[in-house]
Amino acid sequence: MKFFAPIAFLVVSSAIMATMSATVKEWRQGDNGQSFWAVNCTFQIVQMDPNIGSFVSTIFATSENCGRVCLGIPECAHFVYTKGNRCGVLKKTRYDLKAISHPNLKGNICGYIPSRTPRPRQ
Repeated sequence: MKFFAPIAFLVVSSAIMATMSATVKEWRQGDNGQSFWAVNCTFQIVQMDPNIGSFVSTIFATSENCGRVCLGIPECAHFVYTKGNRCGVLKKTRYDLKAISHPNLKGNICGYIPSRTPRPRQ
């Protein structure tokens, strides 16, 4: 797998957080119930753990495989797929995340692993 810097994800997330967004309310089950995902969304960091950053890495993967990639990385609790086959793998940590939806995120997928983290805040 190829790894690259998650700069595009951070830029998109920052731009979206600066505008009005809706909370994700509809989660779909994936990977035989091992992950949940939603469309047109990303994660907004509500409260960051000062000792741990949010990313494990960003990996080239299809939207269908992003949850599976996260499942294969023990530290992963959340994932975000963006256009261009970029799967952002986020660490399992104590920071508080809120899943948000926005029209500018069309094509993005965000998800979480319920066995590793509670359902994102609404």
